[in-house]
Amino acid sequence: MICKLGVLGGKDVQATTKNIMAHLMTPEFASKYNWTGAKGKQAFATLKLLKVIVRAVRQNPKSCEATKDEVKEALVSYLYNSRDMRGGRNKRRGSATRTRPIEVSLEGSSSDSE
Repeated sequence: MICKLGVLGGKDVQATTKNIMAHLMTPEFASKYNWTGAKGKQAFATLKLLKVIVRAVRQNPKSCEATKDEVKEALVSYLYNSRDMRGGRNKRRGSATRTRPIEVSLEGSSSDSE
């Protein structure tokens, strides 16, 4: 499994980790996790899958010297942003967008001074 994930590649640790995560889980599934398990989500840091991902990232020649902290940083970013993938941001913006009424003042207009 590590070899298969390692060949997904990327230009750096961040891109390689993102490619691996995109291959392993959908954004909807990833959005149920965060690093620590706070706010009712599952903890990604405790999964055995973490070791597999770190080793797979290191299979890529461009990220072969990646530290666990670099992979962790990329994973935290991926998990945090997963809710915005596949149109999630537009859905949230659409439901949060409200139109405000425009206030028009007729005081001081040129037609009142005549």
